[in-house]
Amino acid sequence: MNWMTVIGLVVAISVLASGLTAVAYTLNTYHNVVEYRAELEVVEGKTVGLNVENSKVYFGKVPRGGASTREIQLKNPLTEPTQVTFSATGEIAQFVSFPTNDYELKEGEKTRLYVEARVPEETPVGMYTGSIFVYFRRK
Repeated sequence: MNWMTVIGLVVAISVLASGLTAVAYTLNTYHNVVEYRAELEVVEGKTVGLNVENSKVYFGKVPRGGASTREIQLKNPLTEPTQVTFSATGEIAQFVSFPTNDYELKEGEKTRLYVEARVPEETPVGMYTGSIFVYFRRK
């Protein structure tokens, strides 16, 4: 083989490898990430309060040893299945749990999932904040 053929093969292999890398990256990345700001106020006694504001996940006033549940509505607008996972960050993460952390939404499917915040008895009174992230990935 002459050097022109070798250079041509190297260029062709590089282009093919770049294309395959782009396809693999696209198939394995999230196509949408939604962040919900989240708040919870730990209070003394048996007082419970709820805020129905939709701009964030507000668990309300929760007494020590108590719990609060909020609904998150999910919708898959794609024409293919989507894998949904969740995470919580910030001060509120220690209280938050999800019913599942690996959920599949079929094409066009709508569903509701419930997120729970459970406050241990020894938690200091105060406001706790953070974020709940919902990750959507093509299946």
